[in-house]
Order: sequence, then C-alpha cells, then structure tokens
Amino acid sequence: MNKIKKFVLENKKMVVIGSSVVMVILVVLIAVGVATKDNKEVIAKEETKKVATDKKETKDNENEKVVVAEPEARKKERKEIARQFQLIADEEKAKEEEARLAKEKAESDQVAQEEQVNQEQAQQVASAPQTNVDSNSPNNGNSGYNAPTTNGGGNTGNYTPPATGNSGGGQVAPPVAPPVQEPPRRLNALGNSGMEFATMAQATAWGNAQLIDDNSPWAWMSFTVTQVDYSDGSFTFTVGFY
Repeated sequence: MNKIKKFVLENKKMVVIGSSVVMVILVVLIAVGVATKDNKEVIAKEETKKVATDKKETKDNENEKVVVAEPEARKKERKEIARQFQLIADEEKAKEEEARLAKEKAESDQVAQEEQVNQEQAQQVASAPQTNVDSNSPNNGNSGYNAPTTNGGGNTGNYTPPATGNSGGGQVAPPVAPPVQEPPRRLNALGNSGMEFATMAQATAWGNAQLIDDNSPWAWMSFTVTQVDYSDGSFTFTVGFY
C-alpha cells in the first residue's frame, strides 16, 4: 500500500500531464467529430441542393423540348391542312377544265355543223337548173303569155307579149353571218387578292391555303369570298383579305 501511494505521489505529475494529454486528445476528437458532422451536414445539403438543381435543369430541358416539339407538330398539322385544301383546289380546277373543254367541243361541233349546212346550200344553188327565156318564142313556158288568134287572113289579134323573167330556179339568199357578240363586262371589282375563281369552294380553298402559308402575304389574316357579276348574267367569285 505504501509502495502504491509512493508510486502515485512520485508519478502524480506524469498522471496530470497524461490526463491533460488525454483531455486534449478528447477535445480534439470531439472537435474533429463535430467538424466531421458539420462537414457531413454541409455535404448532404450541397448534395441535396445539387440534386434539386439537376432536377430543375432536367425539367427545364424537358419543357424546352416540349416547346420545340410543339411548333414542329403545329407546322406539320398546317402542312396537312394546306395539302387537303390543295387537293380540293386541284379537284375544282380539274372540273373547271373538263367543263371548259366540253364547252369548246360543243362550240366547235356547232361551227362545223353550220359550215356543213352552208356548203350543202351552196351546192344546191350551184346544181339548180338555170333557164334562159327567149321573148320571141311563143312556147317558152313563161307565165303571162297568150297564144295569138287568127282571123282567117292571118292577122293576129288579142296578142299579149310574154312576161320577162324565168319561171323556175328561184334565187337562194346568201347565208347571213351571225352578229359579233361583245365580251361580257365585269360589273363589280375583284377583291384585293386580285384572284378570280369559277366556284365559291375553289375560292374558299385557296383563301384557307393562304392563311396557313407563312410565305404568303395574307398569312394569318381573315378573308371573305364575294360574287363577281357580269353583264351577260354570269358570275364568278373573288377573295378579299383584311
């Protein structure tokens, strides 16, 4: 017991120093632990913030993709609408061309028929017999001629001279040319587009196609289709934008 007490007394200073060292070590360890904890919290916060930032950037990129994709889809839709309107316009144009060709053929057939009739009449006139009348012949077949009567002495009496002119082969009047018709006059002005169409459907299809065409001066405007009247009673249609 005395030895232990003596050892403690002799090593008291070392024990105090050792305790101090231990305390310093503990303080350092605690400080390091606190710093480590703080660092972990800071790192965790930074990571959380980074994840949130990444999510936001990802969402922004997705929104940008949607914004970019939307005009493409709209542009595709506009092209499809323009294609449909063009098909309608082409169909109307084909019908109009077919009607025009049929009208030209009918007019050509009528002219050919009239020419044939005129030629037949001319041939009939040329082939008709022409009779020359001799006024000195008592039997010339002319109307208005009375044969003379004799009174035994050879004297004639009651003699009526024959009428001049042919009794047959009447003259045919030459064909009369049809009167020249003036082209019909437009009674009201065209729209500001300057376009004129045979049907309202064709005018409407063309106007709608202009509205969705970014290269058209009438893009994304409004328009009206009005009737254009002519002096002969016919009419067409025109487009006016506003």
